[in-house]
Amino acid sequence: MFLNGFTNWDDILYVTSNKLLHSLSPEGLKAIFTTPVVSNYHPVTILSLALNYQLFGLEPAGYHATSLILHLVNIVLVYVMIMKLAKGNHWVSLFTAAVFAIHPMHVESVAWVSERKDLLYTLFFLLGMIGYLDYLDKGGLKRLIWIGVLFLLSLLSKPAAVVFPVVLLLVDYYRQRKIDMRAILEKVPYFLLSIAFGIIAIQIQSQKAIASLDVYSYLDRIQFAGFGFLWYIVKFFIPASLSALHPFPAGGPGLLYHIAPFLAAGLLIYIVLFRRSRLWTFSILFYLVTIALVLQLLSVGTAVVAERYTYVPYIGIAFLVGMLLDKWTKRQDKPVLKNSVAGLFTILLVAFSGLTFMRTMVWKDSEVLWNDVLEKYPDSHRAWTNRGLHYFELGEYAQAYEDIDKGVQLKANFSTGIEWRGKTAYQLKNYQQAYQDAELFSRLKPGSWQAFLDMGKALTRLNRAQEAEAALNKALELNPGSPDILNSRGVLYFNKLKRYQEALDDFNLAIRISPENGTYYLNRARCYYMLSNLPEARENVRIAKSLGTEVDPSFENLLK
Repeated sequence: MFLNGFTNWDDILYVTSNKLLHSLSPEGLKAIFTTPVVSNYHPVTILSLALNYQLFGLEPAGYHATSLILHLVNIVLVYVMIMKLAKGNHWVSLFTAAVFAIHPMHVESVAWVSERKDLLYTLFFLLGMIGYLDYLDKGGLKRLIWIGVLFLLSLLSKPAAVVFPVVLLLVDYYRQRKIDMRAILEKVPYFLLSIAFGIIAIQIQSQKAIASLDVYSYLDRIQFAGFGFLWYIVKFFIPASLSALHPFPAGGPGLLYHIAPFLAAGLLIYIVLFRRSRLWTFSILFYLVTIALVLQLLSVGTAVVAERYTYVPYIGIAFLVGMLLDKWTKRQDKPVLKNSVAGLFTILLVAFSGLTFMRTMVWKDSEVLWNDVLEKYPDSHRAWTNRGLHYFELGEYAQAYEDIDKGVQLKANFSTGIEWRGKTAYQLKNYQQAYQDAELFSRLKPGSWQAFLDMGKALTRLNRAQEAEAALNKALELNPGSPDILNSRGVLYFNKLKRYQEALDDFNLAIRISPENGTYYLNRARCYYMLSNLPEARENVRIAKSLGTEVDPSFENLLK
């Protein structure tokens, strides 16, 4: 795992291109706590990644080591929590913690750097649970306040923590505590926190949620929820065919999805109403409550199910299985039967450990990751596109174009694929294709400044200068502070329209906004040369070279 790198599955947005990580000054901390990242508000998670950045820069081993340490801490916390919940039953606590530790479905939460939020929210969630179990045994207002602080930290790590007060009610039920006015009132502050963070999450994700509902109806989502509820339970016992991405079914839900809600509802009704067991009811409802928000009723994403969502919910199922096995072995008189359970447990640990080790290797890099997804889902347009983006980053543009084009062919009007196919075509000097894709992307995403920038750059290369200027002006209207747009318009003015003073004005502004880009200085040097200002041209060449930009020796000779 320590040899794994970053992947292009959100790690770019969370780490490698996330400027929020670069400063822990008061201004930097303010930005961390006021800026959503990837349509989520989780500043404690971003703060932890920022600390990693200060210590390790962009060396991935440090990030992976931190994630593994957090997972190890969580294993201990699961053991402590179950010890308190199960009244000191060491065997059940060990079983639950061991399953939590090495279950293959949990690899995603630990090996994927962007899922740091899972590890952190779980850490504070479990500490809060342990504090509440202590409160039930010992009481004390200070404990309730401390639990509230831990809950807040969990919320600031991942909004999924909003279910925490409901889980506390389940603990009350399992401990046979009377649900009276006191039991409810003491949780009111927690519920208020849940509501507040729920509103924040809804506001941040509102546009994505609306777009998602345009694709799938409420009936579809009920079917997805039923399927997910059962799928996660099956994968607890049979963690096979795992993948970083499990796409929504092509063509909409099929027969299995149609019957899944009825099977799920039947199972819940049987357990809660007819089995009449506190253990079964608590465990299954713990699982349901902690996974409900990601069963695709309200959540937004690109997958019908995701393995990382089981990190906390599987604690409930593991606890149930451990308690049932413990009760069964205590009823047996023959040692051979008890030993058989210990033997099966050992085999389980070895098997799960092996599967988990192999899954960690899948997260080595983007190519290995998306190759694995494509083995399971060869018709996944997103997997083809993401592998293509990996090749794009490596500069292997022919392979990138082939993969991204495959993704676009699999899904009509796939805006991300169309955008990047155009960018790749530009790198391959296929400027007509680049323009066509940028123009189509602008129709699919009318407010995208990037589409007009890409159009302008392609039109410049096609010697359609007037159209290029109009496109770049539109891009600048949509994003007035973009140095890339200013630089591209300056290049157009310089190369095609010979309007050197206007080009210089654009390069000046681009440098003012982004003074660390050497290309802008080199472009400004060319302007100064054409305007016969050789001293300024030489100075800008010097700065460009100091920033790592290569300068054509023939141009330098002109400045002597």
